[in-house]
Amino acid sequence: MTGRWLLEEMVKELDEIPRFLTSDNFNIVIKKLKQNPQVIFIDEIDYLMNNYKTIETLRDIHDETGCPIIFIGMGLVHKKLERYKHLYDRFSEILKFDTFKVADLSQIINQLSEIPFTPDAIEYIHLKYNRFRQIVQLINQMETFAKENNLAEITKEIMEQIL
Repeated sequence: MTGRWLLEEMVKELDEIPRFLTSDNFNIVIKKLKQNPQVIFIDEIDYLMNNYKTIETLRDIHDETGCPIIFIGMGLVHKKLERYKHLYDRFSEILKFDTFKVADLSQIINQLSEIPFTPDAIEYIHLKYNRFRQIVQLINQMETFAKENNLAEITKEIMEQIL
């Protein structure tokens, strides 16, 4: 992603129409964020790490607006970010998320699923799946199956048959 593309996407997220000039888009972002400060989430920051100008653009947006920017990336992204010393020393905190514990997984499933999962089904998921996206897809798949088959709950045995 180039700096231009990033700014165009940010302008759209701020409900404005992107302009032709990158500087105009930058100014729109700054103006809108000064009027209505927001936290900026940059997912998959790993893909921006090879584009110095894009990283600098994010730093400039933060400097101009004071809006916090949260970078979300893969396991070793902090090592890549260390290359940008002037940026890295501005981070207030670096968090590493580990795999879900059974209690966390149970809470996620209870919040997202309309069909209850038995404790042994949750244990089964815990052993096989640890990425949030996978878990959400699995919940959707299991819910669809349960509704189509008029099941009141999802058990480990049902999951073993389907998966």
